[in-house]
Amino acid sequence: MLDTFFYRALEQRKDNQNTIRGIALTEIATGNYSGAEQILLQGLKINYNSNFGDVKRVLREELAYVYRTWSNKIPSDASTVLTKANTNQIDINYQDKLRVTLSWQTDANDVDLHIVDPYSEECYFAKRTVASGLNLYYDVTQGLVQKSL
Repeated sequence: MLDTFFYRALEQRKDNQNTIRGIALTEIATGNYSGAEQILLQGLKINYNSNFGDVKRVLREELAYVYRTWSNKIPSDASTVLTKANTNQIDINYQDKLRVTLSWQTDANDVDLHIVDPYSEECYFAKRTVASGLNLYYDVTQGLVQKSL
C-alpha cells in the first residue's frame, strides 16, 4: 500500500526526490533490491532545481547502501552487484555511520536540523562540520520553488 502511495505521488511530480527515496526504501524493506536500484538510477537522470541542493549525491550514497545490502543479504549476487556498482560509478564501500535527512513539502519556510554528537559538539547551519566527522553538506534556505520576479 505504501508503495502505491509513492508511485501515485511520483506520477504527480516526477522530480520529487523524497518520493524517489521513499520508493527505494520501500523496495529495500521488501527485499526488492533491483527495484530500489532502478528507482534510484531513474532519480539520478533527473535535473533537479538547484534549491534542492546536491540531491544526486544523496541518491548515489543511497544506491551504495542498496548495493551493500543486496550483496550482504544475497551473497550469491555479490559479483553481479559489484559489476552494477562499477558500471554506475557507485562507490560500494561508501558508508555513513549516521545519516539524517530532513525534508518538508512546503515553500516559504526554513526548517533547521541540529545534531549534537557524543562529545557535545553541535553540527548545524552555522557549524557544518565537527571534529567527530558529522557534516551538514547542504543547507536549503531558498525554499522548494525557485522564484522569478
